[in-house]
Amino acid sequence: MKNLYLVGTVHIDIEGPRRLEGILRDISPDTLALESHKDRENLVSLRKSPEEEEREIDQILNETGLTLTPKQKSIALESGRILNSFMGYESRTCNKYVQDNPKTKLEYIDLSVFKNGRQEFIDGYTAATRGLFEEMVKTPELKEPFLELLNRGKDEFIQASQEGFNEMYKNAEMMEELIELLRDPKTFDMYIKKLPTNAVQALKQIYNPKRDESMANRINQLYNNGSHKLVAVVGLLHMPGLKSRLLDLEPITMTLADYDKNQSSIYD
Repeated sequence: MKNLYLVGTVHIDIEGPRRLEGILRDISPDTLALESHKDRENLVSLRKSPEEEEREIDQILNETGLTLTPKQKSIALESGRILNSFMGYESRTCNKYVQDNPKTKLEYIDLSVFKNGRQEFIDGYTAATRGLFEEMVKTPELKEPFLELLNRGKDEFIQASQEGFNEMYKNAEMMEELIELLRDPKTFDMYIKKLPTNAVQALKQIYNPKRDESMANRINQLYNNGSHKLVAVVGLLHMPGLKSRLLDLEPITMTLADYDKNQSSIYD
């Protein structure tokens, strides 16, 4: 009997490597379909130096008018570096699994997200950060908890971030509904009106429905080409688009957090 598993991840989940490793070990797939593309193999080389990061955050703070103490800024930078270091753990974990289990094939199934170039995509993320800080300046309900969390130190900031990721897994179904709304052109246009142009560009590439369509087509092809246990590892926000396109294959769907629920029956 063929089996298809869709595994939803948060891309900077601190517990992600351990959880994903455990799921792969328990399922023991013959094919791994990974939400990635060959143009993302060397993303580590795009990371900025600590000095560049500090200059960039100083510029954003000056432009937005958000005031941080030196200690708050230091905690924000250090916490951001730690969280960002987990980006790409899905690829690293899957590649290690394939190295340790040579009978398993690894397939990249995503489109390029660098449609207009890597630098433009990175600039979009920077613009989105600037937009978030601008919103904080205007909204005390956002700013005060953020500053208070920074005052509590790096460890608590990172712990709070992980709790937020766990809430994303817990509320996956509700998030799916929100993402489907966001992918509606009218809703998306309404949402992006106040965002900078390059931030809009990055969002359009991230939420491009053609990515879900391409991944679903590739998963279908791999499944029908003889994969008896196929695990597709994709970002949590791609799950609704993939599930709706793969209904006929009756996929078993889960998030990484399911690994910690000790529900061994989901792997049977």
